Amino acid sequence: MTGSTTFSERALTRLAVAAASEVPGVEVVSSSWAGLGARSYPRAEVTLDRLQQRAQFTCALAVSWPAAVTDIAARVQHNIRTWVPAMTGLEVVKVDVSVEQTLAGAHRVSAAEVAASTEAPELAAVSAPGGIRVRRPSIREPRPLRPIRTTPLFAEVRRVR
Repeated sequence: MTGSTTFSERALTRLAVAAASEVPGVEVVSSSWAGLGARSYPRAEVTLDRLQQRAQFTCALAVSWPAAVTDIAARVQHNIRTWVPAMTGLEVVKVDVSVEQTLAGAHRVSAAEVAASTEAPELAAVSAPGGIRVRRPSIREPRPLRPIRTTPLFAEVRRVR
């Protein structure tokens, strides 16, 4: 089968945010809950080179405190570098992570807890159940157009000077 699959920047951004959100210690903050002028976390931006099939990411985080912040940031980098190629086939050339906010956490997030977090979601191949026949879409031949007759609204149009 021939063809190509393209991913939008928005889809890749959402994938990076999901990868970051899975790391223990990363706080998910919605701007609507945080108040007027607040920012949502985690946030991600992607620069995509479609020709080379490569992407680079910039990710901004809010983390709970106390926590192993450098381990959290490294794990976010690792998750994005692992998830994006596994799910899209794109090469990730760079992941910049910045911790922009710390929030009081209920407990300390240790480096061991960060290291023990799941590496990547379990992906399953998409398949159609047995008995379903996949066909190409069919397009009916268009009906011939019938002529349309029009009549002018005004019998005589005068020139205005």
